[in-house]
Amino acid sequence: MATPKKVLVTGGAGFVGTLLCQAIVAAPGLVFRALDLPGSRLDALARDGETVAGDLLLPGVLESGLAGCSAAVHLVVAHEHAPLELHEKLTIGGARRVVEAAKSVGVRRLLFMSSIKAARDYEGFYGACKRRAEAIVRESGLDWTIFRPGLLYGPGETRLSAIARTLRAWPVFPLPGDGSYPIYPLRTVDLVAALLRALESSEAIGRIYELGSDRPWRLDEIVRLVGEHIGQRRPILKLPLSPCRALGALAEKLTRHPVLFAEQIKAMQVRFPPPDTEPAKRDLGFTTVPFPQGLAELAAGWAARRPR
Repeated sequence: MATPKKVLVTGGAGFVGTLLCQAIVAAPGLVFRALDLPGSRLDALARDGETVAGDLLLPGVLESGLAGCSAAVHLVVAHEHAPLELHEKLTIGGARRVVEAAKSVGVRRLLFMSSIKAARDYEGFYGACKRRAEAIVRESGLDWTIFRPGLLYGPGETRLSAIARTLRAWPVFPLPGDGSYPIYPLRTVDLVAALLRALESSEAIGRIYELGSDRPWRLDEIVRLVGEHIGQRRPILKLPLSPCRALGALAEKLTRHPVLFAEQIKAMQVRFPPPDTEPAKRDLGFTTVPFPQGLAELAAGWAARRPR
């Protein structure tokens, strides 16, 4: 019997990482090693695979995690609403460390999780930092693949559930801009399926894949759909974008996962092309369910967890 390929998943206890590790367990010929900060979520993964508790920026942690692996999936990046200093340290610095460590232990296959905003030219630093991290990966000489997903949703997500919390708590929903900002959602499970296929596909080496829904969903459409699913149809109060920057900066200080934050407002002030999902469909068989269907599945999970 052939020895299974071991895949290091950085951020293995996170939103995407947990689901990816679970999918690797079910995939023939693959096993995982999850690297993340210590905690109960990482401990839970130890039932099905190997775990490494530690800060990937510290010397030796990534080298230890990568030893004996055939590939790495690098998921650790700073939240979009994190300060610039953290993006430079974690998003850019983390990509640099993964590349250095992979080279040092002889791991050639690397999948890197970027963002759809890396392809957009706007004032904010989030997309720019993602592009800089992508450049480190592209210039590494490794067998890399880069993923640029749109809005990810599924169990454990924070964006749509923050909208739901706001709809439950406020008599009106404050919306930055005119509501026309286009969003391209995809379920986390569909992203994970594409990641698994890329791990086994030589066609995916040296490629950047953009992933998202086939049609754009306006921000005000998404708010209304969330409201319908939770039984909270609120009037939408549309606010000028410029003052929303200050409101977003304040929200970032008050909560870990704000429904409004300054980087998002910056992105809303420019137009950009939709993601080109054809390469991912061609090479990886990528598909994602229509957003209303996926949202209904997510909202059913919210309802099941709410106190009765």
